[in-house]
Amino acid sequence: MNRRGHIGTMLMVFGALILVINALLVMQSFKFDISKTRADFRLTADKLEGIHEYLIKNVKNLTEEAIFISKDSADFENSFNNSLKVLAEKERMNGLDANLYAKLALGQYSLNFDGVNYALVVDGIFEQVIVEKNEAKYNHNLKILFNKTAVISIEVL
Repeated sequence: MNRRGHIGTMLMVFGALILVINALLVMQSFKFDISKTRADFRLTADKLEGIHEYLIKNVKNLTEEAIFISKDSADFENSFNNSLKVLAEKERMNGLDANLYAKLALGQYSLNFDGVNYALVVDGIFEQVIVEKNEAKYNHNLKILFNKTAVISIEVL
């Protein structure tokens, strides 16, 4: 009888057995704590979300304050631009890793009037947070719709 075919089959079975034993040993010795990594990712995401919510709320307050300062001015648009730049400059060094206040303070936005409402559009905003080895960055644009009395809406584009 020809037994050469059985030798190859036995080697394949033996090789598969070695691979299975190796895989079991690797799984048993795996010491990586996934729950800690998950918690770190969640912390990073929560911090970024908190910064975003704070910036949106604060930019609404800044816009309302600039409206209040400028509402009785003969040239509302110029007065609003100047007020917003001054207010944003005060907030610029608040320690957050975002460029919203810098863009407002430097006048890097567009202000359009449609006859009834003003639209303030700021492009290229980023918010960034670093927690241990994790880094998250959120890029977006912002559109604030307002009139001479109040902020109507804020859209994240």
